Amino acid sequence: MDDFYAARSSTKPPLPWTNFAPPFSRQAEALAGLAPRRTNIEVAVQLGTTEAAVKKRLQEAYRKIGATDRQEALIWATKNL
Repeated sequence: MDDFYAARSSTKPPLPWTNFAPPFSRQAEALAGLAPRRTNIEVAVQLGTTEAAVKKRLQEAYRKIGATDRQEALIWATKNL
């Protein structure tokens, strides 16, 4: 029984966003734009869209991946895109 608990304590719990659906392509593009620490306006210029559209796509992506803020989304994007 001690081996069971020893094995369980050495494993890390899953990240909170691993059970969520992947973002759609436009949402993924907006997330990828965050990686170089760009502002929403800079991401909008890169994607050829408006800042409001980028904000909406990022909010949708945050919800989809389970991120509560930009930092968590940036971590997710760095590991998954």
